[in-house]
Amino acid sequence: FISAWAEPGYLTHKHFCRGYEVGMQTGDINWAMFNLKCSNDMAVYTGKPLSYIEKECKSCIELMLEYEQKNAINWLLPILQFVLNLMGCSNDPSVLSGSVMQQEDLLKHCNENENRNLRNMITLYRLWAAFYFEEFDLAAMLVQDIQDMSKSNRAPNTIWRCALLEGLTAFTLFQRKKSRKWKAHAAKITSKVREWVKKGAVNCNHILLMLEAETAVLNGDKELAKQKYDAAITASARVGFIHDRALANERAGKYMFQLGDKYLAFHYLNVAIQLYSRWGAKAKAEHLLSKHKILLDEHHTPAMNKTVDRRWTWLASKGKSVNSDMELR
Repeated sequence: FISAWAEPGYLTHKHFCRGYEVGMQTGDINWAMFNLKCSNDMAVYTGKPLSYIEKECKSCIELMLEYEQKNAINWLLPILQFVLNLMGCSNDPSVLSGSVMQQEDLLKHCNENENRNLRNMITLYRLWAAFYFEEFDLAAMLVQDIQDMSKSNRAPNTIWRCALLEGLTAFTLFQRKKSRKWKAHAAKITSKVREWVKKGAVNCNHILLMLEAETAVLNGDKELAKQKYDAAITASARVGFIHDRALANERAGKYMFQLGDKYLAFHYLNVAIQLYSRWGAKAKAEHLLSKHKILLDEHHTPAMNKTVDRRWTWLASKGKSVNSDMELR
């Protein structure tokens, strides 16, 4: 857990693999399964390909069944269902219900067994899904539920993922509702992340830059906002977080669209869609395409035509990654 503060996220996987090996070698099956759960969690947080995470989760669940680790399986179900939702295997990707689990059933199990930590984890993935698919009323409710997570969950990867989603949700809700409560909460989260970065939290640099970009948006400083979004895009690429790189492009594109700068809006949103597609998040890519189809149709050039056509073909058929004709930021 300490390594997640000091090492890039993609390097922490080895520690959980080692924890699993030690657990199995010493007969501590609970510890081994806990490390498998953490490994899959970290894979999602750091933007590993969703198809890889799907296979890993299913393989781990089979192993847990073999060792009769029912509680460990419950921790993997929200991860796998979230991944399947992003991949387009759910009618409503903002709800963690589908072929793997039923959201309300697992929440009921948490309440009956007073399993606060598992409930918080489910809430985090629900918030992530709600934010991605712009269900902001639901996201507002979930932020209220999740604010005490840092008191009961000391896993840094969970805490900084929660901070990103909480912060962006708060900024979005302030823009929509103009409520001082959300402005204050956004400022509080930004200040907290800034302290983490000062202390050397390498996986939080891009999170801070994204929140600072949102602060600049709130203050009406277009140039600073663009500078911070671009820096967040670069920083997330440096640590290999393709999903956060996509998110920074998405937020920048939406802001440019609000300002009426359709050229830059097209550029950022186009890149975001390509990155989400590469990650394997078919449902998220489709969501952005449907939200901004008019803009994309209006501004693609003949050179872009092939890119857009290929992307639509990908979404309509096999779900394979898209090669871009334009350099990804």
